[in-house]
Amino acid sequence: MELSYRKIFSIKSIIVIICIFICASFAGHIILRKFYGEIFEKETELSREKGTGKLMQSGDGLYTYRIFEDTGEIIIICYNGALVNQETTVVIPDEIDGHIVTALDEVSIAYNEYIEKIILPKSLTTLRRGIGANCPNLKTIIFMGDDISLDDDALKYSQNTCFSGTVFTKKDSILWKYCKKNGIQVRESDRESE
Repeated sequence: MELSYRKIFSIKSIIVIICIFICASFAGHIILRKFYGEIFEKETELSREKGTGKLMQSGDGLYTYRIFEDTGEIIIICYNGALVNQETTVVIPDEIDGHIVTALDEVSIAYNEYIEKIILPKSLTTLRRGIGANCPNLKTIIFMGDDISLDDDALKYSQNTCFSGTVFTKKDSILWKYCKKNGIQVRESDRESE
C-alpha cells in the first residue's frame, strides 16, 4: 500500500504540530518555574500567607485556622459550628487551642442561613472581607474590642450591598467609623451581648 502525497503531508503536519505543542509546553513550564517557582514546591499551599503555619482544625472541630508562626496568634479561616450545630449565635472565642485569635479571614463566617448574631472577641485585630456574606438571617454583629484593621469590603459585600443588620461597638472606634462611612447601622454599646 502506497501513501499518497496528501497523506504524507497530513502526517508530517500533525507531527510538526505535536512538536510545536511539546516545545511550547516545555518553554511555558520553564518560564513558570523561573517566575513562580513557589507553586512547584511540594509543601506550599497557594492560599497560605507568608508567616502563617499549616491549616489546622480546632480540637472541638468548630474552627479551621492557621497560626502565625512568629507570634503564635491565630487567623480563623472557617467557622464550621453553625452548619454542624445550626447555632443562631456565634461567639468567636479569644483563644483556640491555647492560641489568641487575632484575625478572621475572608468569608470565614459566611454562607449560613442559621446565624443571627456574631460576637467577636476583644482580641480581634483584623477583619477581612465578606464577614457575614450570604447569611440571610444575620442581624447583629458585636465587637467591644479597641482598634481593628478592616478590609474595605469587610461588611460591604458588593457595590450595592452591605451588612443589613446592626453593628454594636464603641463610639468613634475604627469599626464605628467604618460603619458610618458605608451606611451600615451602628449603635454604641459597652456590653458584650445585646
